[in-house]
Amino acid sequence: MAGWRDFADFVRTTFGEQDDFAKLTAVTAPFLQLVRDVRDCLEHGNIHNGVVIKDFTIGANGAIALPSIEIDFRDTKRPAVSISYFMPEATEMLLQAFEFTVAYLCSKNLQPLARMPIYVGHIAEDRRQNKHVRFAYGMYYQDQGFVPIG
Repeated sequence: MAGWRDFADFVRTTFGEQDDFAKLTAVTAPFLQLVRDVRDCLEHGNIHNGVVIKDFTIGANGAIALPSIEIDFRDTKRPAVSISYFMPEATEMLLQAFEFTVAYLCSKNLQPLARMPIYVGHIAEDRRQNKHVRFAYGMYYQDQGFVPIG
């Protein structure tokens, strides 16, 4: 596979366009490709051919603009945005993309236990043993909803 867009195409053709994993990769692939393209520019010295990074600048009206990043590399184009905005947003999106991708991959490869249907599900906040663990293997019970196993 050449990149994240190819991964999204693979998931869509494997599981179908209406599959939740295909919908997830359709949303995350452009962002993950953006991260890859920015990394390629910065790591491989393409900084003059795709990414424009500006330090503090003074505008004509005397306002000071924060450091910014602008991307125009391969098929990834993003207007200038403050780095102090871009980095926290990028970090959060990377974490969520990874978490959801792992959850969907686990879900796609489940092996049922005997005759018990097992799922990968979202753990309600009030049922979490660890506040950062949002998904688990479990079962759905009529009156309790999703109940993690283990």
